[in-house]
Amino acid sequence: MKRIYTFLLLLAITALCLKAQLPINVYEDTLQFGSSVAPGITVNIPEADYDKALRSWIREQESGTKSKVVTENNGMSIFGANIKDISATPVNIYSTLVKQESELLLSVAFELRKDEYISMNTGEGDFAKAKAYLFNFSKNQYLDFAGEELKAEQAKLRSIEKDLSSLQSRESRLSKSLGKNNRTVVRERERLIGLNNDLTTASAAIAEHSSQLGTMLPGAERDEKEKYIKSLEKDKKKLQRSIRSSENRMKKASSAIDKANRDLPRNDRTQERIKEQLSAQQAVVQTYTEKLNRIRAYK
Repeated sequence: MKRIYTFLLLLAITALCLKAQLPINVYEDTLQFGSSVAPGITVNIPEADYDKALRSWIREQESGTKSKVVTENNGMSIFGANIKDISATPVNIYSTLVKQESELLLSVAFELRKDEYISMNTGEGDFAKAKAYLFNFSKNQYLDFAGEELKAEQAKLRSIEKDLSSLQSRESRLSKSLGKNNRTVVRERERLIGLNNDLTTASAAIAEHSSQLGTMLPGAERDEKEKYIKSLEKDKKKLQRSIRSSENRMKKASSAIDKANRDLPRNDRTQERIKEQLSAQQAVVQTYTEKLNRIRAYK
């Protein structure tokens, strides 16, 4: 079973590694808005959530300006956007964001002046800056997505670590309880030997003095003997109560020992299973960490 689990784990991690390697591509394109077609640039945003990316793209365009993005027929436009990474003067931006199977496609046309759009024809400098700007936007979205993925897996790891810590604490408590109850059984067993010896002595004394009482005539001496026998009987009852209490403590401790001896192996087996889960999740977290680091290294 453990081998099967390990094999499945390796398959899962391999799948994660394959999923992790999604590139960001930026390329020249055309963008249609209304009846117009303009030169544009398209960038893919791997794996990102559409709604989050859309909100981020709108905030990006509206940052540093009072202008607002207008959405119409799945297209967006904003006039007078301040994108310092592209132009020192305000630009108009027309864009679309389309959801694909495993990525989003952001297509953008940057209008520097009326009917003058950034493209290879306007100069490699402007085009390179626009490509770098969209690449960085996509990269940041991808980083946010991968970071959330990593946080989710780290949360799972912390949960497993918490479960393991809880089991280890329970094991410690069970071990301490087992030691304590074993000592209780030994102590009460020794105490019972003494108590039973005392009970035997008390019973013999009562029998002896009761026999003597049968030969005594009424009087002060007989009264004293009766009083003494009553005190012996009182001591005997006290011993009997002490014996019952000691037996109950020993029985309770023995029951706790039996339970601990059953629970400890179960705890150990559960710990082994949780440790396997922990090892597996650590590998998953490492995979997502490496994925995040690879995205950070994108250029």
